[in-house]
Amino acid sequence: MAISTSVKDHAQSRQAQPGSAYYPVARQDWGVLGPGATGTAFANGNLTNVGSGGSLANGNFFCKITWVTALGETTPSAEATVTVTGGPSGSVTVALGSTGSLNTGAQANAAPIIGWRIYTGSVTNTELANEAAASLSVALSTITTKRGSTLSYIPIATTSATVKVLGAGAALPVVNTSGVQDALPAITTNATADVNVRVPVLFNTSRITLYTRPNAVADASGISLDAVDCVAPLWPQSTSVTQGSSYVVINNTLWQCVVSGTTGSTVPNFAGTTTLGATLADNTATWQNLGRGHLLVLRFANLSGSTAQPTANEYDFWQP
Repeated sequence: MAISTSVKDHAQSRQAQPGSAYYPVARQDWGVLGPGATGTAFANGNLTNVGSGGSLANGNFFCKITWVTALGETTPSAEATVTVTGGPSGSVTVALGSTGSLNTGAQANAAPIIGWRIYTGSVTNTELANEAAASLSVALSTITTKRGSTLSYIPIATTSATVKVLGAGAALPVVNTSGVQDALPAITTNATADVNVRVPVLFNTSRITLYTRPNAVADASGISLDAVDCVAPLWPQSTSVTQGSSYVVINNTLWQCVVSGTTGSTVPNFAGTTTLGATLADNTATWQNLGRGHLLVLRFANLSGSTAQPTANEYDFWQP
């Protein structure tokens, strides 16, 4: 009698093997792009010299804005400028225009925008936040973000505010903290862009990474996810690194560059800076401790005829 050797006859061989790592990214985990990248643009036309009602001196007035979510704050808009007259009692109105295009399109499911912040100064690219209540014509709201920082902001329903004095608060943000994960990029035509996803250390750089998109909303025509790789970037000696997009993994701890610069010729003391959120100088660059983790690098491509952004979807990543 013939003996069957079919796999179907051997239940043991058909048992699914447990995954070694799993991590879901919810739709609202994705951050949002800063003003001007999508939705409401920001330029000189958003500023109006009032000429009275404040304490601004005559001269140049420079301004940038950011979006605020429950997670944090985006990187700033392009810079707008106007000339103040009527000093030393001058003021400038900052207007958003329509906000109907916020959290729509590809960003519809991303972290909701709840407000905005104004940064002003008299010298280009040196703006500081208008955080003091007396510095603006509108009441500010305050939130303690899920990252633990406190932000004063203008609620998104308020689409204009008059600046009475120059900003004296926080400096312009250099890293987009509006989501648990980075904002999905706007990709130019016939180009690719990499997105870094922070994942637990259980993800192994030597294993293949798989993903699914449950209840997915379609991406814009021409957008595709071409590759997902798990990486643990090594520290780069005497190399230029970029704030927000350069990472290293040291002893299974993930570090993000928060000040662009050139790394040193010798490895800084990463092991001596173990506190989550702590920063470490590295020649002219600065790293920030993000805790234990590795990175997934998602490579998106855009083969359409115009700039497009991947849609904020849930992604479930795992390794067999």
